[in-house]
Amino acid sequence: MSLAWYQKPLRIGALQCSNEPDGNMAVIDKFIGMGFNVEQLNHLMGDLVRAGGLGEAKPAALFREYLDKAHRHGVRIIVYINVHTLQPPVLDRKDWAQRDAAGEVQMNYGTHFSCCVNSGWREHFFDQLDALTRFDIDGVFLDGPCIMGRGCYCEACRALFRGRTGRELADASADELFDFNAASLDRF
Repeated sequence: MSLAWYQKPLRIGALQCSNEPDGNMAVIDKFIGMGFNVEQLNHLMGDLVRAGGLGEAKPAALFREYLDKAHRHGVRIIVYINVHTLQPPVLDRKDWAQRDAAGEVQMNYGTHFSCCVNSGWREHFFDQLDALTRFDIDGVFLDGPCIMGRGCYCEACRALFRGRTGRELADASADELFDFNAASLDRF
């Protein structure tokens, strides 16, 4: 019985970003030359998925070219997707950000809003994920999601908790908060 590619030893290469204009194809050349058989693709995705560009002809063509070249050389592509901070083009969507009990926006790294898995961001994210199904990728790596502090108190979370319990999120016990947060992540 032959093993599937993911059951064999994986030599995974990853590059956070590429600062060379039009240098994306050179990255796969280097990974091939170094003997990697899987890439956790992030550098190219910053230009495509986070910018919402997979629906546009030029970025989609570049992505397909990259995937084709990788696969011709036996390199599998697992797409890195950030699901813990709001990314371009939705950086300023405070209505999709986690909020603490005082209503303050929660930040990751002190620079980016932490996205709420119960807000409208959820549907936006799944739309982006669905866009990837048009491409011959081998998998996805979800970096997150996470819930900050004691949990999110945004309007979406408060409404969901109220709908489930008939009570206000601010009145929840520590155990109820834990269960609500865990259920939110599980639902996502």
